[in-house]
Order: sequence, then structure tokens, then C-alpha cells
Amino acid sequence: MAIAFPLSYWAVIALSAGSAYAGPNPPKSVVGIHQDVWRTEDGLPQNTVPAIVQSRDGYLWAGTELGLVRFDGSRFTVFDKGNTPELKSNVVDALLEDRAGDLWIGTLGGLSKFKDEKFTTYTTRDGLSSNLVISLHEDAEKSLWIGTSGGGLNRLKQGKFVSYTTRNGLPDDVVYSILEDRQNALWLSSNKGIFRLSKNDLDDFANGKVNSISPVLYGTADGMITRECSGGGHPAGWRGADACACRFTAGVEKGKHGGHAFVCGSGKTKIIMDSKRLLSCPQQRIMVVRRRVLNVPGAMVGHDDR
Repeated sequence: MAIAFPLSYWAVIALSAGSAYAGPNPPKSVVGIHQDVWRTEDGLPQNTVPAIVQSRDGYLWAGTELGLVRFDGSRFTVFDKGNTPELKSNVVDALLEDRAGDLWIGTLGGLSKFKDEKFTTYTTRDGLSSNLVISLHEDAEKSLWIGTSGGGLNRLKQGKFVSYTTRNGLPDDVVYSILEDRQNALWLSSNKGIFRLSKNDLDDFANGKVNSISPVLYGTADGMITRECSGGGHPAGWRGADACACRFTAGVEKGKHGGHAFVCGSGKTKIIMDSKRLLSCPQQRIMVVRRRVLNVPGAMVGHDDR
């Protein structure tokens, strides 16, 4: 069950998604930062916001459990099954704007695309392994990677879907988030840990050169306090400027939020936690630190605005 929280202007900043700041000059304190909050009384159809993205035309798009929302700074426009029959579910868990400027929407009724003010929806009838789409990523080759609940990982390339599941070597068929490093690999989070997949191996499987894939799996033996990356809902995950991937994991202590699992894909990075703790993350090492959510308990997603 997702945790409800209102849409906040500062929810589009990674700080609000977990009080982590990565940079050379961290703020001494985030107390007193101005924020504007919009709730149902302001026009949101529902207060659970699992996904946020800003499109290049300036609109802020938000996914809720009662539809897709477009915000122009003063007014909300809601797209749902009632007014947009192309949308097969009102639950929107993932949003992505691709390099062409098209908006992709992951719902519990399939994958939808918004282009030229029109919606197109893809489902299992079109080749998706599951209609429960919960994460999205576009790579440099313009392939769209789709994480599902129950159907593993999908790739959409040149109009064709390819699926990767536990039958082919994936550790789990639930993919919460997808990140890419600079070594041509994808990092996926799941309930069975974080795993790394070579895109060359994924391409070989899609082209029929191999019958299975061989991911590198990270879990508690590698330093994670828990291998479950659900975070109680849909977790935040992002890649730093030096390709360090950060993900939230589920809470393991009563009365406390979960930890961060920082996975470095390359190089070395420094992470500031709560503006007090400076941590270093060597190459491809799991490092776990506690997080303290500031003023948005249950924050599930972050987006750095423009």
C-alpha cells in the first residue's frame, strides 16, 4: 500500500525525497526552506504522488492514484479513465520524458505515451510482459526500459518489446527502479536486492545470441541492511553526476525510516547525509546510511526541477 503525501514544490528536489544532498557545498541546514504544497483542495485528484517529471515545455506532470496530472503553475489538468479512455488505469506509478519530447506514463493498466496531445497505450496484447508498469528509463540508444511488477524488465526498441524475467535469469520479476552507469550497464532494484545487468548481454539475449542473462546481484552480504528495495511503496532512485546510483530500501527498525543503499557504478563520490555525515563510496561498493525524511514522511520520489 502506497503512503500518501501531498505534492510539494520542493518534492521535485531530491532533498525532499530523503534529506540527501550530493555536492561540494552542502547547506548547513534545510530548516526554513520555503515550500508550496498542493493537495486535493487545490486541485489534485488525490494526495498520493508516486511520480513527478517536468516536460521541456515547462509543465510539471504528476502521477497519482486517481489519474495523471498536468500543472502549469496555477491550474491542474487531470487525465483519467473517465475523460481519457486510452488510459487503462488511473494509478500512475512512473513518468518519463524521452529525448524526442514524448511523455511516457507507467500505469497499472499498461504503458501509455503522450505525443501531440494524444495518448497511445501498450499492453500485454502488444508484447508487454505485464500491464503493471512501475519504472521507466531511456538509454543513450533511445531504447525504453520498462520495469514491471510481476513481469520483470522489458525493452521497447524500434517498436518491438523484449522481456527479461526470472525464466531468463533475472533475480526478481519486480523491478522498482532502473538506472544506467557509464560502463553500459543497468542497475535495477527489487525485493531481492540490487542487481547489475550488462546491456551487451541484454542485447545478445534480445538478438537470440544467448538464452539467458547473468546479472550481478548485491544484497545483505555486500553491506545492505536489507535487500528489499520497496521502501514501503515506490522508492526514489537517482544517479549522481559521477554515475553513483542511490536507492531507498525498506525500513528495518521499528519507528525509523529505512536506509539508503548507495551503489557506485564508476569513480568515487561523496554523499552528505543530514548535512552532518560525509561518506565516501568506492567503486561498485554498497554503502548504507540511515535517512531522516525532513517534512514529507513517506516521500517516495524526487525530481530536480529546471
